[in-house]
Amino acid sequence: MKYAIVGTGGRATSYIDPLINEYNSDHELVALCDPNPQRINYHRDRINSLKPGLEVQGFSSEGFDEMIKSKSPDVVIVTTVDSEHDKYIIKSLESGCNVVTEKPMTISAEKCSDILRAVNETGLSLRVAFNYRWGDGASRVKELLAESIGPVHHVSFQYLLDTDHGADYFRRWHRNKVNSGGLLIHKATHHFDLINWWTNSVPDTVYGIGKLAFYGNTGAPAQEYRSLSEDNPFQLDLSSSDQLKGLYLDAEPYDGYRRNQDVFSEGIDIEDTMSVVVKYRTGIHLSYSLVAYSSMEGFTVTFHGEKGRLHYEEIHHSHTRTGSIPKKGSYSDDRSSNITIQKLFQESSHEIIPMQKGGHGGADPLMMRSIFTGEPDENLQRSAGHQQGAASMLIGAAANISIRDGNTQKIKDLCPILGPAKELSELS
Repeated sequence: MKYAIVGTGGRATSYIDPLINEYNSDHELVALCDPNPQRINYHRDRINSLKPGLEVQGFSSEGFDEMIKSKSPDVVIVTTVDSEHDKYIIKSLESGCNVVTEKPMTISAEKCSDILRAVNETGLSLRVAFNYRWGDGASRVKELLAESIGPVHHVSFQYLLDTDHGADYFRRWHRNKVNSGGLLIHKATHHFDLINWWTNSVPDTVYGIGKLAFYGNTGAPAQEYRSLSEDNPFQLDLSSSDQLKGLYLDAEPYDGYRRNQDVFSEGIDIEDTMSVVVKYRTGIHLSYSLVAYSSMEGFTVTFHGEKGRLHYEEIHHSHTRTGSIPKKGSYSDDRSSNITIQKLFQESSHEIIPMQKGGHGGADPLMMRSIFTGEPDENLQRSAGHQQGAASMLIGAAANISIRDGNTQKIKDLCPILGPAKELSELS
C-alpha cells in the first residue's frame, strides 16, 4: 500500500515513523504535503537520517492534486489543522483514495454532513484515529462494564488538563474556533467517543455551558503572570527542542505562524471551562466537564448501573514542556490508572492497570498496528469509521451551538444523514 500524509506538524511523526520502520516491508510512504516547506524539509531530513537513501517527495498544499495524480497513493492520512480535515478527506475520497484522519473528523455539523455524503457516494473507507480506545485501561473498562454493574443509566466524566498541556492549546492555532472548533471538539471528541464506545450508545440531545475563565487577556491570571519575565511558567521556548525548532521556529519566516503565542493575549475565542449534559438514544445520561488550567492532569469516569458502580481513574503526566522552566507542584510524572467496582450491598474491588510503553500509554503502537496491518479487533471493536467519528464530534458541535444560543440541541437536527441508530455498533 502506498501512503501520502497531508499536514506535517508534530502529529504526523506518529504515522511517519511506523511507516518507515515497523511496516516498511508492506507499505511505502510516497509523499508529504503541507503549506510550509520547512516542515516538509524537516521530516524529509529526519527520514533520511533514520533511513539513509529513503527519499519522500514533498508537495505544497496547492500541489495536492498533483501529488495524488503523480504518486497514486492508496491511502491519504490527514493530520492538518482540524478545519481543513473535510477539504482533504473529501478530495482524497473523490480521487479514489481511502482515508485515515486524525481526530476530530471535522469541526462542524455542516462539514460532517459533507464528509458522510462523500463516503456514501464513493464507497471508500474513512477511519478516524481515536487512540484513547486502544489504551489498556480504556480497553479493560470496556471488558468489565456490562458484566460488572449491569445496564448503565448514568455516566459522569471529568477531564483535567494541567497548566502545561492545557495552556498549550491557547498558544497554538487551537485558540480560535474557526481552526479547531474549540476544546469541546478538538479535545473532548476523545472523551465523547470513549463514552459512546463504552456504553455502545449514540447521542440524542446536548446542552452545554462554557466560558474563558483563566486564559485570555481579561482575567486576573493575565495580570499576575504577564508581569513576570524569566520566571513566567507559561512561556514556551521553541529552541529548547529539536522538533519544536525544526517544525515551528525555523518555519516562521515562511508563513508567520507562531507556535508559542502568549496564552494571556487578545484574540482567544475558545473556552477553558466547559460543562455538557448529554441524553443518549439508549436512555443513558452523561454529565461531562473539562477544565484546561488544573494543577493536575488526567480524568475520572463513573458509571452507575442497576447492580452498582464502576469508577475509572487515569493520572497523566504532561507531554508538553515549557522549555527549561522547572515544573511547579508536587504531583508525580508517573502515569497510572485504576478501576474500582462496587456492587450494591457488597465490598468494593480494585484493579490497577499497568501502563505500557509507547505514545499515550501504549495506545498509539496498538492503533498503528491495527491501521497498518488490518488485524481484526472483533471483541472490543476499537476501530472507528466515519459514522462513529461523526457521533463523537457532533456532541461537541452541538455543545458549541448550545453555549452560543443557550438552547438544547438535537443531533438528528444537526446531522440528519447520520440516521436513527441507537447503538454505536450499528454505525460504521
